[in-house]
Formats: sequence, structure tokens, C-alpha cells
Amino acid sequence: QHAPAQAAASAVAVVSAPSKPETPLPKISSDEAMEFHNELLESVTAPLFQKKLSELYRSHKTSSYEFARQFSELAGAQMEGSFKKYGLPTSKLDLGRTFLALGSFFADEDAQAVLSSIDEALFGAERSSPGSGPRLDAVVGALRQQLAGFSSASFQNEIRHLQEKAVDDKAEGYFRLPGRAELALGVQQEVLPAFGFEGSRRGVHALLAHASQLGRIAHVAGLLDAINAQLGMEVRARRQFRSRISELSAAAAGA
Repeated sequence: QHAPAQAAASAVAVVSAPSKPETPLPKISSDEAMEFHNELLESVTAPLFQKKLSELYRSHKTSSYEFARQFSELAGAQMEGSFKKYGLPTSKLDLGRTFLALGSFFADEDAQAVLSSIDEALFGAERSSPGSGPRLDAVVGALRQQLAGFSSASFQNEIRHLQEKAVDDKAEGYFRLPGRAELALGVQQEVLPAFGFEGSRRGVHALLAHASQLGRIAHVAGLLDAINAQLGMEVRARRQFRSRISELSAAAAGA
């Protein structure tokens, strides 16, 4: 399989590559995850935070470097306390690992209301942002629901079976993995239409194109990196793809 197909299947992004082997993910129960998200909701709906966020959306395009920098700093500072309280990797340093720890929770039907409310608080003001680029809430929602699907035990078993058959690809950290794109499409066909994307390879490519424009934003970057991990990419492969998508993101931002 060629790299563009792998990119569409896995949708990686721009997160600083870890210099050391990854440590085990923290454990968080469903009840703790719900408490964590309720605390996040309270935090991101605070009036002063909302005022600053609205000003940011009015001042910058979401695809710009300056928006990504300020949004990531503003949201990260606002949510950092909750991340630390629940022993999750901090939003400033490694949001992708937090999303990996929460992947199963994202599939919980009871979680959808609080997740939607957080999305509205964080991304709803985008309606006042200049330009007509891809909507952050649609990109984040589509990526998060893909992560939920890819985090299921049955999907992970299928990924392991593909890896066992792809001995020659292990040296590159499963940067390429025959059968991965087809396996991922089974989830993507169900998820993408709910967020305005076709449930097809073309829809997957469209989502990747939009995500690459927003790849400097910590939420987008973290979700994309977590998705790649659940699609079987090891650290070296995810690092390689971050570099590629980083170039696309910089071009979209005019950097």
C-alpha cells in the first residue's frame, strides 16, 4: 500500500515525538472518566475562558499558526488541573496518550452528552471565526468517534493479526501494514457521515485533508496520534508520519 492510502486510513498529525520508549497508559475507570469530563465541562464553560476564546476565534483563522498556538495554550492551561488530578498525561505535553487512555470511554453512549457539551464550549465560537475552512467540531468529532471504534477489543485483535502476518513491516514500526486501510474503512463508513464526510475512501481522504490544515491544534494532533497508535503504528512510524503531516499543516497555515 502506498503512503497516501496509509495516511487516509490512519490520519496522523503533529505531536512532539517522545524521545524515550512509551510508558504504560494510565488506567481510568468509566466512572472516573465521566467525572473527569464533567470537571472539564465546568472548566471550559467558565465566563472568562469563554470570553478569551471568543476573542481568539474572532481574531484568527482556525488554520493559522497563531490560532493553534493560542488555542492550545489557552485550553491547555484551563484544563491542566483536571488532567493532573486523574493522573492523565498533561494536555500541554502529550494529549495523544490521554486520548488513548480514554478511547473506550468515547464509545460509551452515556458519554456523548458531556462530550458534545465540551465540543460546543471549545469550538462553538468558531462560527465567528474569519474564513470558511473546515469546522473544528466536525473534525474533532469524526476523529474521536474513529478512535472509539478503533479502540474496541475486536478491532485491536484484527490489528494484531495483521501485524503477525506483516513480519517484513515491523522494522519500520508498521508504517505500512497491508489490510489496515480496508479494516479501518469498516469503522469509518459508520462514523464519517454523521460529521459531514462520505463513508468512503474519498471521505477518509477529505477528513485527512481538513485535519492536516488543523494539525497544529493540540486536540486535533492528539486525536490523530492516538488513532495511529490504535491502528498499529509504533513510535517510529508515528514520528515519521507526524513529520509528513507537519509539512502539510505548515503549508495550510502559511508558515
